[in-house]
Amino acid sequence: MLKSRTMLQASCRNVTPASVKQTVMAPILVRLLSNTWAVCLVLVTGCASLSSWSSPTPESEDLPMLSSSEKIESLSTSESTSGEQDRSSVFSLANFIERFKDKPELDLSVGHQAFEKAETVFRAKDYLEAEDAFHDLSKKYVDTPIEEDALFMKAECQFLTQRYPEAQDSYETMLQKYEGSRHLDRVSRRMFAISREWLKSVFSSSDPKGYSLPVPNFFDKSKPMLDLHGRALEALTSIRLHDPSGPLADDALMMTATYYFLVKKYEQADFYFQALRQDYPNSEHQSVAHLLGVRSKMHSYQGPEYDGQQLEQTEKLIHSTIRQFPDLKEHRRNLVRTLASVRLEKARRLWETANYYRRSGHPQSAQLYDVQLTKRFPDTKWAALAQTQLDESKQQVPSLANRFFSSFQ
Repeated sequence: MLKSRTMLQASCRNVTPASVKQTVMAPILVRLLSNTWAVCLVLVTGCASLSSWSSPTPESEDLPMLSSSEKIESLSTSESTSGEQDRSSVFSLANFIERFKDKPELDLSVGHQAFEKAETVFRAKDYLEAEDAFHDLSKKYVDTPIEEDALFMKAECQFLTQRYPEAQDSYETMLQKYEGSRHLDRVSRRMFAISREWLKSVFSSSDPKGYSLPVPNFFDKSKPMLDLHGRALEALTSIRLHDPSGPLADDALMMTATYYFLVKKYEQADFYFQALRQDYPNSEHQSVAHLLGVRSKMHSYQGPEYDGQQLEQTEKLIHSTIRQFPDLKEHRRNLVRTLASVRLEKARRLWETANYYRRSGHPQSAQLYDVQLTKRFPDTKWAALAQTQLDESKQQVPSLANRFFSSFQ
């Protein structure tokens, strides 16, 4: 276990941001067997790597050094010269003043110096001491750029000491308060690495389970106490919500969909594969999202007693897949086979509907479905059964027209 955590830490270094899209989640490989629709899916675990650590405040970037009084004065000046005040701006200024009226004026230059000292400790890899220093800074310099950076660095300390649940919570706290943070890209990569570590047992198992053992984890600080998979999915959701146009948003969606597919929760898998197809049309995962989307829809179909929309959607998706990805020749045979299965299920639905009306004492309604079945699916076994019923009904039950005219005789 220690070895796996060490490997994760090592894998999260020495990769440039530009290479993350290529190495973090290589395209999922799908091998659809020629004689079955069994899916052999391999997630290339690759390297959920992050670039080697550098200061969150590069030398070329200077934090704005405005004291709270200067901020208030700046806000007041801008409002006084803007003519009619906007109501929301007035309340924002009032809230800001209310928040700071009982606090001593903060000297951000002092805070910046303290931050640099904490960074020095961090670079010395004394992560626990650095974490305490960043925590204190985040509490003292609330609502300042120092707080944003301190919250991020606190989470980094927790990540690098393999306390991933704490790191996830800290990253999330920072993103909730500083939406669109300049650390967003790094946070997304950290969250992705954490979620993949927690889900690796699912992706590497030949018979994955869609649940974690309900035994509290009291000893391994790299994992949450409860709900390992749920926490991993939360991290993936956070990536998509906070950074929907980022380089890992489609990867997070693909990993979520694949998780549900592997644990046989096909309705959820279908939902996320569809979201990927619609929201990220240029994603490198499009072809796999189409192929596994077809399988998810077919598995979600519950039989002729239930709604048949899944069959209609599956048929439409198969045609779309063949049209958009003509190079997937090795999968075309399986797609055609599934299309035939969809057609057979549609015929079966008509047959079961006709039987329902026969059992309920409505033979004329049953005839209507029998006729429809023989015309739409004449080459199926269900059509043959329907034709037999029609032939028998000609001898036993007068047609609707004959019954109508006989009523006047």
